[in-house]
Amino acid sequence: MPVGRVHFSGFQEIERGNQKGGHGMKPYEIVKDIFIVGGPEITDSRDGCIYLLNFGELILIDTGAGWSVEKMIHNVQSLGLDCKNLNKVLLTHCHIDHIGGVPALKKGFGPQIYIHQLDAAPLENGDQVLTAATWYQTNFPPTPLDVKFSLSEEVLEIGEQKIYWVPLKINDIYYQPIPI
Repeated sequence: MPVGRVHFSGFQEIERGNQKGGHGMKPYEIVKDIFIVGGPEITDSRDGCIYLLNFGELILIDTGAGWSVEKMIHNVQSLGLDCKNLNKVLLTHCHIDHIGGVPALKKGFGPQIYIHQLDAAPLENGDQVLTAATWYQTNFPPTPLDVKFSLSEEVLEIGEQKIYWVPLKINDIYYQPIPI
């Protein structure tokens, strides 16, 4: 199973002041038009990092484990943005700490959901083991997807920006035997 990494080109880092870790950390702009709106220190300790891109349309990268969707939406609003403009959700891989918020976001705002085809089946089938939902003692329902990447590297062009999805070579314990 490929684990994706998203790379952006042509962005200049911005000054953001003193951002300290710990509970209660606020969402912030990482570089121009790219924000972190969720993650273990911002929304819930069970969430993977959640990024928001404001490229004339709103795009989320990952959605957290699902318990903190309302907090993430509040964080987007606190940046002066509106999730009604959320058009796309790009998922890096199929684990629950990255996909758990998809059903609520799809129902509430209707964005297109993107993922690599090798990670699609666990979401579409609601596979509790392959999504790691069982580890989190939660349930992930079968969820339709809109776009499945198929190439080893994909490029999405959003206005003048390019988003690159690049798979990482990591053995996933669900698909690869672990040598002992």
